[in-house]
Amino acid sequence: MDVTPARTFLAPSIRKVWNRNGRGRRVRGASTISQQTAKNAFLWVGRSYFRKGLESYFTAMIELTWGKRRIMEVYLNIIEFGPGIFGAEAAARRESTRTRAASGSRAGPVGA
Repeated sequence: MDVTPARTFLAPSIRKVWNRNGRGRRVRGASTISQQTAKNAFLWVGRSYFRKGLESYFTAMIELTWGKRRIMEVYLNIIEFGPGIFGAEAAARRESTRTRAASGSRAGPVGA
């Protein structure tokens, strides 16, 4: 598995954001899916260069040990789609419930 810095960390994007953030503009991120997975799975909420360093370590470990499919699986199961809605399945259930309520349908999920 190729785990070069170019694959793990998008150096040009990070450099661009670093320069932009240094000019006093609104702070903006430049994280890959692997970095977001590491952040959401292993770290606390907040922003600091220390936390970003830990995120880099966990990202390297994730990319050394997990394949792309596993990274996406974990990412989709831990991402927050809305306040208190974690994971793609929870988001789909929430949206399905909202859609049925809006249409006045009382039918349950297909196959239930």
